[in-house]
Amino acid sequence: MGRGQQENGRRSYLPYSLIFHVLLFVSGISAQDSDTLSCDAPITVNGAHYDIQQLAGQHSAKYFEESPPSQYENVITFNICQDIEKSSTLPDSDQCPTGSRACFTKINKKEGENDRIVSVIPIAETSVLKPKYSIINGTYRTTYEISSNDFETVSFAAPEALSIYLHGSTFSVNGKSISPMLNLTLLCNKDGSSDPSFISFENGIAIVEWKTPVGCQASETKEPGNTDPPEPDTGSGIGAYYNYNHFGASGWDLIPHRDFWREVPYLFRDFIDHLCTTLRPGYQGSRRGYVAV
Repeated sequence: MGRGQQENGRRSYLPYSLIFHVLLFVSGISAQDSDTLSCDAPITVNGAHYDIQQLAGQHSAKYFEESPPSQYENVITFNICQDIEKSSTLPDSDQCPTGSRACFTKINKKEGENDRIVSVIPIAETSVLKPKYSIINGTYRTTYEISSNDFETVSFAAPEALSIYLHGSTFSVNGKSISPMLNLTLLCNKDGSSDPSFISFENGIAIVEWKTPVGCQASETKEPGNTDPPEPDTGSGIGAYYNYNHFGASGWDLIPHRDFWREVPYLFRDFIDHLCTTLRPGYQGSRRGYVAV
């Protein structure tokens, strides 16, 4: 809460033919051959090595939401190397099932009453982990809400980082399908590690940031004579469009940041609306006046 984004006048759009070219030629997210993840050896992403064994163990991070007269404590517990341990003091109904790598827990806290666990969701599970990785470099452009109708855009260099995406089993809430995922971003910090920070939890996606030397590339290797071009990836291409569309970004500012991933479904809907409007004059799209927050 407390952050917002504002359109300045008419929004400009990249031609959709250009979007397709961006999708074809920009590279970013990669997947390992394995459907699971262990910390027995460093992982390799685009030729760079990361010693994730240093992250072994169970970790927790939290943030709070005020809802007078109550307060909600949102907790993420995770272990990227193996299944998290279950508590001996809590009933099974108040814990994630065996085989979970990341667990989200929402706790209701009210003065004079015992804490009450109101939600428990396995965010990442060993059986469906399907890890993916993305190396991050570039610049963030973020718009902060200073006060009502008063916004300020700040640009700052993005540190070198590695994002790890771990998946859980799909579930339904009120008929809506949710695909949970842990997005753990390891921010390069050669001076040492901080505690992980739980940034947000929305639509089943838990975003955690962690300043650590593990986010720094250990080394880069290239096979002799291997001159194959990078494999195309759609993620960064759509992200470039998102930053151009929202902030008028160019150059390095086109590098996508975490807000982009929350926007992907709406960007896709925009594209479908555009096609339908072109093919069927008079068609009314579904995204009228939508502003990302």
